[in-house]
Amino acid sequence: MWSLGLLLSSAPVVLHLVNAEGLPPGAATEVVTEMAAGLEASSGRRVALDSTTVCEGHAACATEIGTRFDTDDVVLVELFGAVQTGRARVLLANRGGDAKRRVDLEFPRAERQTWPSIFSGLGHILFPGALDSTGPPAVTTDAGASSVGPVIAWSAIGLGAALAGVAIALRVNSDGIRDDVESRGLDDPMRDALISRSNTQGLTSNLLFGAGAVSVASGLVYLLTR
Repeated sequence: MWSLGLLLSSAPVVLHLVNAEGLPPGAATEVVTEMAAGLEASSGRRVALDSTTVCEGHAACATEIGTRFDTDDVVLVELFGAVQTGRARVLLANRGGDAKRRVDLEFPRAERQTWPSIFSGLGHILFPGALDSTGPPAVTTDAGASSVGPVIAWSAIGLGAALAGVAIALRVNSDGIRDDVESRGLDDPMRDALISRSNTQGLTSNLLFGAGAVSVASGLVYLLTR
C-alpha cells in the first residue's frame, strides 16, 4: 500500500488510489502524483491526493471521499504493472457514488517523459467541460482580421477527431489481441509476441488520444475566446 499525504487541501477534485498490483514500492506514488499534475494542467482544476480514506467498493469510496472533501468530483484509480507497461483503470464519480466517466489507459513505465501527455489527455477526457478554461485569454481583433485563425482552429479540431478515431481503432484491436492471448496456453510460442503487439498498440492509442484531445482543445479554445 502506498503512503502519500494530501497534496492540496480543499480542492474540488480528489484523486484516490484504490489499489496497485505488480508495481514496486514507490512506483504507484509516482504514477498518481504525475496523474494529478496532468489532470491539473489539462483541466484547469485543483487536484488533491487522498491516501488516508479507508473504504471498500467504488460507490462507497466516492461517497465517503466526496462527503469528506465536499466535492462531486472523485477520481478513483486502480493500477496494474507489467514488465514494460503500466495500466490504469480510472473512474470519475460523484459523492452519490454514481459513475460519470470510466477510462482504461496504459503508460510505459520506463518512459516517464511520455506521462505528462498521456495524463493530460486523461484530464481532457474526464473533464471536457473545462476546455474553455485552460486556454489563453481572449484577444481583441479588428473587423478586418484574417480568417486564417478560424480555419486553422477547425483544422485542429478535425485533426483531433481523426486522431481519436485512429486511437479507438487501435484500442479495439489491442483488446482483441488481449482476448486472443487469454485463449492461448502459457507455452504458446506466439503468446509473447501477441502481448508485445497489444501493449504497443495500447500505448500508441493512449498517445493518440492525448494528442487528439490537445488538438481539439486548442481549436475549441481559439473559437471560444476569439
